[in-house]
Amino acid sequence: MKNWGKNVLFVYGSGSIKKNGLYDRVIRQLSDKNVVELSGVDPNPRLTTVYKGIQICREKKIDFILAVGGGSVIDCAKAISIGALYEGDVWDFYKGESETRSRHPVGAILTLAATGTEMNGNSVITNMETKEKIGFAGVVTPASRVFHFRPMQYVYRSEPPACNGCVDMLSHLYECYFSLPDDTPIQDGLAETIMRTVFDNVFVVLEKPDDYDARANLMWCGTLALNDIIPLGRGGLGLPRNRTRFERSL
Repeated sequence: MKNWGKNVLFVYGSGSIKKNGLYDRVIRQLSDKNVVELSGVDPNPRLTTVYKGIQICREKKIDFILAVGGGSVIDCAKAISIGALYEGDVWDFYKGESETRSRHPVGAILTLAATGTEMNGNSVITNMETKEKIGFAGVVTPASRVFHFRPMQYVYRSEPPACNGCVDMLSHLYECYFSLPDDTPIQDGLAETIMRTVFDNVFVVLEKPDDYDARANLMWCGTLALNDIIPLGRGGLGLPRNRTRFERSL
């Protein structure tokens, strides 16, 4: 991060990284930076939290956003990255009324194997005022824009349990696997391999939470389950609108 400026916005969740020691390690690594913290990111990150981050970026002249946590924290950081340099309301992007032009660089330290947001351009934000939860697929991708990495000793101690994240991975894989068209054998084969790997390793982790190989395999599964490779050539995530065609394909 040394080439990305002095002012860093450090985004994290409810505080589990303080309990497991990761917070202290990150702060030590940022000793030469001006660090401003944005904590308390909720599961299903709230638009109000994004607004707070945008305000901090503008007031403190933030150069770089560091997200430490799971998918919600990273999604929130992505939203802040595009909103801070946008003159309008960041919610415009999620409503499809604007496209990204500029963004702050984002780095991610992943602590939970689940959504794959560390390696895709998606961000899902919840607007509690309008009761809407909307995803936007034109945001920054930490892995390609800057970096992301996984400190395995802290993943061992992450919450919630590994099985919750695995359900998330499988749901994304199933969405693509059972969608149309049916002429994507490479994507299907990749999806099947990831599914098998999830099942092979999640039960190991439930029995032995500190098993490095099983944890590492699940982390990689989470990244691959939703990083825009599996959906290639498909109609997109979610059930197809033409249910008759879908049922016939099964």
